[in-house]
Amino acid sequence: MTKLEKYTPNHVPGVERVFNIFWSLILLAFAYLSFTSDSFHLPGRGASDGIIFTGYSLWVFGSALVFGVVNLLVNVVDHYDKRNNETQYKMLSRILTSITVILVIWATSLAYGDAQPQAVVV
Repeated sequence: MTKLEKYTPNHVPGVERVFNIFWSLILLAFAYLSFTSDSFHLPGRGASDGIIFTGYSLWVFGSALVFGVVNLLVNVVDHYDKRNNETQYKMLSRILTSITVILVIWATSLAYGDAQPQAVVV
């Protein structure tokens, strides 16, 4: 950036900040309730019964929820940080999103594997 360019900090609209904080509280509540009840039922569509996370898959899914919460709050923090570092916040958000998606896929595959009937070996 040259001296002639005037830096303007990132602005996140108030509605988006409130939504991110509200949604992060809901995700934290889901994570807390899941860990206290030792299961989380993600409902399915149509004839699907959905998927139930228990045990190790619950821990992986709960970790995904926590990473999602951090990602939502990074956006809020970015609004209040007036330094010229938006690219770092965007990169952090991409990394957190990638980690969250990978953990959700991993937890789903673990829960799906747990739900399969055991093979009978004779």
